[in-house]
Amino acid sequence: MCAKPPCRRARACRGDGRRCLPRQFYLLPGGVQNWFAGLAEMQRDGKPFDDAMEALNTGDEGDAMREWFEAVAKSLGEVDTMPYRWWDAR
Repeated sequence: MCAKPPCRRARACRGDGRRCLPRQFYLLPGGVQNWFAGLAEMQRDGKPFDDAMEALNTGDEGDAMREWFEAVAKSLGEVDTMPYRWWDAR
């Protein structure tokens, strides 16, 4: 979602995500926003990362994240496969 070349190439933040995400968050679909909000909430609660990923993957948020990732990949002419362990695919 970031227009900076290193971020676009990596399809991930290569800068300071804490500064960038609030500026770009509104561009995300609602379900993906919910995914990030859920992750932030679980981090605040001290939930282990793998447990958080499992919880997010099994809900509507996980479906929204996968759909968004595939749509972005398709728009870039790339393979629409989620990155490693996303998240221990169903």
